[in-house]
Amino acid sequence: MKTIDLSCWNRRKHFELFKTYRQPFFNVCFELDLTTFLPAIKAEGKAFFLSFVHAVMKAANRTEALRLRIRGEEVVLHERVRPSFTMMTDAGVFRFVTVSYDDDQDTFLRKAVDTVEAAKKDVSVADEPGIDDLVFITSMPWLSFTAIEHAMPGHPDDSFPRLTWGKYREVSGRILIPFSVAAHHALVDGSDVGAFAATLQALLSDR
Repeated sequence: MKTIDLSCWNRRKHFELFKTYRQPFFNVCFELDLTTFLPAIKAEGKAFFLSFVHAVMKAANRTEALRLRIRGEEVVLHERVRPSFTMMTDAGVFRFVTVSYDDDQDTFLRKAVDTVEAAKKDVSVADEPGIDDLVFITSMPWLSFTAIEHAMPGHPDDSFPRLTWGKYREVSGRILIPFSVAAHHALVDGSDVGAFAATLQALLSDR
């Protein structure tokens, strides 16, 4: 992790502007193509959700803007970010689960499966205090949405990207899934979301 030198940062003016906004997050929804990815995952006997989380996080870690975080009047760049995702517990309500990230899919899946199994009995929704190397992830597999809005805490240092996807569907022989990126505009622009989306789609198509 390193602290950004704001005096020579090309986004300094954008940071100063959008940091003053009451609601500085913007949200973009688009579709991703799973036509190659989904059959490959099924053929390998792997669960879709965690396999998709891994692909999403690989793309996020290759997108510098999604590794930036606000700390007071400073901005830090994490070398690597981790997923914190929602999951259903045995009690029928969701909780947050944080998993360490590894570029290797099999290594990530082994850690993630163990963490998820251990978390099923706990309904805690508390965030880890003092931690900001997370990407918040939510899955809504019950519907294929075209827009989404998140509940936001309103904390001035909240700069966690929020990534969400819905129910995938078949359209004219292609498997499509709705995907949403919500990001703090002081750190992230639309071009960064576009680069992230292109990276993620390339990873999904390269199975």
